[in-house]
Amino acid sequence: MNTAYLPASALIFTVICASLPPAPLAAMDEAILRSVYSVSAQTRPLPALISMTGTIGATNAVTAAFGTGGRIIQIDVGIGDVVAAGQVLAKLDPTQQTEQLRIAEASLAAANATLETVTASYQRQQALLENGNTTRAAYEEAYQSLVSATSARDNASAQLAKAQQALNDTTLLASEDAIVTARDAEVGQVVAAAQNVLELANVSGREAIFYAPDVIDLTGLQGLGVMITPIGVPDSRYQAEITEISPYVDAQVGSIRVKARLVNPAGQQLPIGDAVIGTIDAGALNIYPHQGIVVPWSSLSADVNGPAVWTIDPADNRVTLQPVEIISYTSDQVLLQPTLPATSRIVTEGIQFLYAGQQVDDLGDAP
Repeated sequence: MNTAYLPASALIFTVICASLPPAPLAAMDEAILRSVYSVSAQTRPLPALISMTGTIGATNAVTAAFGTGGRIIQIDVGIGDVVAAGQVLAKLDPTQQTEQLRIAEASLAAANATLETVTASYQRQQALLENGNTTRAAYEEAYQSLVSATSARDNASAQLAKAQQALNDTTLLASEDAIVTARDAEVGQVVAAAQNVLELANVSGREAIFYAPDVIDLTGLQGLGVMITPIGVPDSRYQAEITEISPYVDAQVGSIRVKARLVNPAGQQLPIGDAVIGTIDAGALNIYPHQGIVVPWSSLSADVNGPAVWTIDPADNRVTLQPVEIISYTSDQVLLQPTLPATSRIVTEGIQFLYAGQQVDDLGDAP
């Protein structure tokens, strides 16, 4: 039988190699450079267009609520339904109100009967007094009874009107022609007086509601024209005018609400809730920088202080995370203030694999 033997030198080499520590990960990364695409950080003229995404809403929206509390027994409309003024929208259980109305009617009937009797007695005492056949005290007593009976009749009449109104309040009617935009209650639910049941929007009058980034002063846009384009229908355009700019940032979305009323008749027919893009030409205003850096969305990263991008030092191709100030956004680009060195380049693809000081293989502009 033949047996193979390793030379002693080979065994020594194997032991030495096994005892060496593994190469650091950073050294391995340096050996294999990460390939990235980039764009120049040079400033360029920026388009004086502000683009915002929003939705279509009604210029006048109202909530529909019962004037009294109770249990809902009927809701006749759903979201998207068009209703006419005076149309029944929902009903409450009217049992209690019907009983109160019956009691009020009986009370009024009794008060009327009492008033009729007291009136006849007063008239008789008045005639007797004129003929000298009764005393002044008897006449005054009849008069006071008439005043009390009249007051009781008036009070009973008011209670009847109140009971009738309470019964009417168990039926919810549309105050005007409108579209149902939300349903806040269901059949069987107990609601309080004035609690929202439905939300309605008037059928005429549309506005676009946008949420713009808080990066430029938007107050100068008040009254400017806006071109409204429904998303997915680029050939359809509608003219609008900015009517409202919120002075505060919405805490829920971190943006400023801007409203623009559609002015042409065709725009009034846009469905509520449709997504649209609004484009504003702000070239004549001094609210929009004329120079900046344009990068794709894929370039945008962040550090602990806010937005940032990875820049490449042309001297050694090492990357650094640099904070930036955003001017505005478009559908596929981010416009930055020109705060970066013009000689540096900004990584556009592969930023998720980078760390500070890493050396990369810059492939230049993406194909």
